Amino acid sequence: MVLRLLGVLLFMIGILLGVALMGAAAWGDIEAIFYGFDTIGGKPLSTLKCPVLMTTGETAKISVTIKNPTKQTIEPVLRADISQPGVFRQEMTQLSLAPGETKQVDWMVTKEDVDLRFFVLVKAYAYAISTLPFREATCGILILDLPGLTGSQILATALALMLLGIITGLLLWQSSSKPLFGRRLDAAWAMCSLAGVVLLGVFSALMGWLLLNFLILVLCILLFSAFLYFAFSTTA
Repeated sequence: MVLRLLGVLLFMIGILLGVALMGAAAWGDIEAIFYGFDTIGGKPLSTLKCPVLMTTGETAKISVTIKNPTKQTIEPVLRADISQPGVFRQEMTQLSLAPGETKQVDWMVTKEDVDLRFFVLVKAYAYAISTLPFREATCGILILDLPGLTGSQILATALALMLLGIITGLLLWQSSSKPLFGRRLDAAWAMCSLAGVVLLGVFSALMGWLLLNFLILVLCILLFSAFLYFAFSTTA
């Protein structure tokens, strides 16, 4: 009984950490969409990359990768609008790309770019040139007031604790719930399904797939409810 309850507790901690990571990633990206950046209606700029988290003591990097698929040298222009209290700032960059060449453009952000109290928000544009259409994309970074750490350290720690909680919780619960039949079997399936969905959700959050992230968050709520019902009904 004690091991089973401990397994449920550790599993819940791991799941909640995963859901928190998904929520943090989605929150920042949603704020960026509605922040007030210019909307021109271009195609998606899928190579825009932002970290999920950063702290007030670090400088974070935002990047866009551009490839020249044509047979001639091109000089594309990229622009980044970056949040700040008041009017957001703009960064313009022009590249020279030989045929088939790929380059990455980086912009740096700090706590001076924080707005809405908790976010650095970005919109990037790649202007049309040759056969390449106009493209645009947004992303948001959640800011934590932990100047002694970096966002990547916090993210890595949260991911490690999430995996440790989920795996250890599953092993403890299943080892103390044998034989698996009836509601115990239902609970095992609910736990495994929930773990798989949360891991997929965290991956989608890190990749910046906002729509999939939102759908998985809804599914997590449903599966978490089923898990709680079956798991605690087996402890009686």
